[in-house]
Amino acid sequence: MIVEQSSEYDITGYDSPIGRIVTIMDADTIVGVRFDDGDLSHPPPEHICEWFDAYFSGRQIDPLPKYRLDGISDFARSVYEELVKVPYGHVCTYGCLAEKISQTTGKRVSARAVGMALSRNPVLIILPCHRVIGSNGRMTGYAGGIWRKEFLLSLEKSGSIRSRPRDLWG
Repeated sequence: MIVEQSSEYDITGYDSPIGRIVTIMDADTIVGVRFDDGDLSHPPPEHICEWFDAYFSGRQIDPLPKYRLDGISDFARSVYEELVKVPYGHVCTYGCLAEKISQTTGKRVSARAVGMALSRNPVLIILPCHRVIGSNGRMTGYAGGIWRKEFLLSLEKSGSIRSRPRDLWG
């Protein structure tokens, strides 16, 4: 759910299996999610912690927490609107996402343009850009690192954490 903007933000940290997740909150609305191992003094509100707890226990959680997308282009908004349609535990390609947006808007959209919009995703995990892969099935860019993308996809597919996150690389 997207809501209106305010001026005060609360920056909090949630310790996940793949590192500290920083949430930037405006009252009860998420305006940013990123990975950062810095020291933060307090956790997000209880409802956000419960959402992350459920997600990292391998359960799909609906609805998504309330979020707002500040300062993004109409094109990026169209990419994120299509992105949230990718089901939990599934993947799609940048090209497939571009094709769906092209069909919706009537304008030709490239996979590269979709990738650029996803690279600026302000609310990682909530907007599941980790579910988008290259046309050859390879893992490509993720702001949190490819190992986190692989971990999130594995978690969603299996419904459980099978190994420590960094073990995915070796």
